[in-house]
Amino acid sequence: MERLTSRWPCGMANFPAGKLPEVIDRLAAIEDILGDSYDLNRLRELTDVKICNLVEELKKREGVDVHVVENRSDMFVMAEGPAVVLVITD
Repeated sequence: MERLTSRWPCGMANFPAGKLPEVIDRLAAIEDILGDSYDLNRLRELTDVKICNLVEELKKREGVDVHVVENRSDMFVMAEGPAVVLVITD
């Protein structure tokens, strides 16, 4: 999806003339995804999180089983669903 807005050098938001209905529709779609209450600073922080930090956090959570496959080895994972298997090589 193409960005609809830009910023002036002073930092103010700008959008092309005649695009106001599209800008409003896009904002509404984004807010539909985020819900009625959201923190833009927290969302910005989440987009900057490194994958390795996410993995470390997930390892601590209840319901998460960790299986490490060492270099040059294979592992067969059998899971009874529902389950999500993430292969992270970071």
